[in-house]
This record gives sequence, structure tokens and C-alpha cells, in this order.
Amino acid sequence: MLESIAWLNECGIIDLIGIIVSPIISIIILWLTLKHDKKQFRIQIQKQEKEHRENIEKTEQQHKQLLKQQKEENRIAAMPYFVMDKKIDTYFENETLYFTISFTNEGNGTAIELTGKYIAGMSKDYLCPMCETISAIYGCGCPFDYETNVANPKGTCRFDMYQKRNAENQGDMNIDEVTFSILFKDMYLNLYEQQFMFIFGQSAEDRSIRIMRVSVGTPALTETAAEEN
Repeated sequence: MLESIAWLNECGIIDLIGIIVSPIISIIILWLTLKHDKKQFRIQIQKQEKEHRENIEKTEQQHKQLLKQQKEENRIAAMPYFVMDKKIDTYFENETLYFTISFTNEGNGTAIELTGKYIAGMSKDYLCPMCETISAIYGCGCPFDYETNVANPKGTCRFDMYQKRNAENQGDMNIDEVTFSILFKDMYLNLYEQQFMFIFGQSAEDRSIRIMRVSVGTPALTETAAEEN
């Protein structure tokens, strides 16, 4: 074995093999290196593309969030807010008790298309019913319809509410808690519902009406202009 190696060495074959193999090995190493570098480069490019997409998505989300926040701030700034006058005038007509209810728009925005929120399924029997209690039905004595008008900030509106007492409660003391809601839109056409409540009692001696308490709820957004369209 050693003699064979020595003979190959003397003939220069080993050197020749080294001359031939060495470049091949170098080429293989270079190819493997380039392949590895190419793979790493591709991974780096994919990573950069992913980071770029994520940055774009993050920027878009931030932009959408900012627009949403600005839209909400604009909506709140333009939101009407009605306060019911604690002084509720009353009168009788054909033995029916009526309440004249007044509102003032204390919000920063203008309200349009004001209307009462009526009880579904009762309009056939009662005129514009808005509240039902154990002893009576309450509704609009005149159409609560301001669709052609507006209620600017500090502006007022009003409507007459009637009381239709149940026949079985006619002899009882006339005292009740009335809860009702009105609907309106702001200038962005967002729809709101606002609830009100008052408690009254009628004197048995002279039939005079005393308003004992008035409560005002906060306007609730029930439908946005986008949802409506």
C-alpha cells in the first residue's frame, strides 16, 4: 500500500489529483456558499416584505382608528340634547287631561326630524300612543311631527300629550309615572332616542295637577347615517 502511494507520488499523480480536485472542491464550496447566501438573502427579503406589509397595515389601522375617533368626536360635538321643562302646563278638553310638554335643545348641534317613539301595535286603537301604565295610555294629542322644522341649540319645541284612563281605574286617585321617548336626527343624519319621565298627581278637591318630578335621560345613538344608507 505504501509502495503504491510512493509510486503515485513519484509519478506526480497525487499532485495531479490535487490540482484537479482542489478547484472542484473550491467550486463546490463556492456553490454551497452562494446557495446559502441566496437562501439567507431570500429569507431576509421575505422578512423585510413581511415587515413592510405589517407596517402598512399598522399605518392603515392607525389611520382608520384616527378617522373613527375624529368622526365620533364630531358626532358628539354635533349631538343635540333635549331638556324637558319642569313646568308642564295642563288642561282639560272634553274631560280628557292634556299635558303641554316643552323641550329645549341644550346640545351643541341642531336636531332635525323630531318625532315621538310610538308603541307598536296600539296605533289602531289610540292616537300616537307613547306610554302605557297600569292605569292609562298616554299619547300625542296633536301630531308630534317636526320633520319640516329644526331645533337649533337653545331652540325649543313642544307637543301636547293626552291621558286616556282605563275604565276600571276612573274612580281611583289620578296619580301616575309617565315614561316616554322622542326620536331625532343630528346634522349628520345619525338617529337618536332620548327618554323622559315625569310623575304627576291630581287633586281630588279641585282637579288641579301637580308635577312632582321630572327626569331627563341621555340621548342614545340608535342608528348611524352609514347604517341607514
